[in-house]
Amino acid sequence: MFSTDTPSIAPQTACGIATLAALVALSVGAPATLAQGSTTAPWPTDEFCGRAQGYVTLASRPARNTLHEGYDSFRDSAASVQPLEAQQYTVADDAQGRARLISCKLVTAEALRGVYGPEAARTDSSCSLVNRNTFTSVLASLTPAERANARFGQGKKVAFDRDTVATSAAEWLEPGELATVDKRGTLHLTSRSWTGTEAGRGVRHCHFIAPDYARRILLDGSLSLPATPVKR
Repeated sequence: MFSTDTPSIAPQTACGIATLAALVALSVGAPATLAQGSTTAPWPTDEFCGRAQGYVTLASRPARNTLHEGYDSFRDSAASVQPLEAQQYTVADDAQGRARLISCKLVTAEALRGVYGPEAARTDSSCSLVNRNTFTSVLASLTPAERANARFGQGKKVAFDRDTVATSAAEWLEPGELATVDKRGTLHLTSRSWTGTEAGRGVRHCHFIAPDYARRILLDGSLSLPATPVKR
């Protein structure tokens, strides 16, 4: 069951982020239930990392979102605290150019508090929490007919696995599998993350499932997903 806890790239844009009052305590890595009455729309792709910056740190100020057209530009970029700016690279994988993967370079809550004061950010949440938010939002946006025909038990047989933590920024650049299916037919969503220090500031890197891809996973029966690795 699914539980509560949302390519073309343009030049940089500013993304406003509303302060979140609190995060619901979650158990990640187990199937979960959809929040009742959810009406939050999936985040726009060109605002995604800016919004993720606010979501994972409960930041009190908006972050600019810099969109990279090329991988090399993104690889060499760095998130900044002052000005507060996230870095984003979006990968598309189908003929229509729909996004599959969104890679974000963010800064930590500690880095924000160090520059803007103790009320600037509250906590550092997992990258997986953003995947959960994305999936919940996409599921809530389906029409009744789409929801009735959605895969994985109408979107209820989903597990949000704990972040796969990279040991370095270079290792993080390889995103791994975003979505897999286990032997019981449960969909697993995974985010690879890395937390470290760059230029004296705390940074947080995350690979996220794109809302477009989450929607395709739910509705496209021809979309094949790899098997979930067996933990040893």
